[in-house]
Amino acid sequence: MNGGPAHGHEIEGIGVEFIPQFFDNLRIDQIYTISDAEGFAFTRYLAKNYGLLIGSSSGAAMAAAVKESFVLPTGSSIVTVFPDGGDRYLSKQIYAGESTITPFTGGEYNAL
Repeated sequence: MNGGPAHGHEIEGIGVEFIPQFFDNLRIDQIYTISDAEGFAFTRYLAKNYGLLIGSSSGAAMAAAVKESFVLPTGSSIVTVFPDGGDRYLSKQIYAGESTITPFTGGEYNAL
């Protein structure tokens, strides 16, 4: 939903470059653009470190939640919905390789 030119996405189901009309009456405070690399890195990170078998759009949701945590006041709560499970993606090898997430310090992370 970044408003940029249309292009392909590896993360299924969340790659749109426009803001849908039904959002007009909703109160949206922030939209984060999460790269495919970030989404897949968080997917692997959560699987390896927390045993969560989630799909890549859930990894992208976590990346956005982490970004939001850096701008919220200390002690704030964030609720993140993981919209998909990883069982249907096992054949795509989305958990293969190392997670490239570095520790969440200094108000940022490195997912590349």
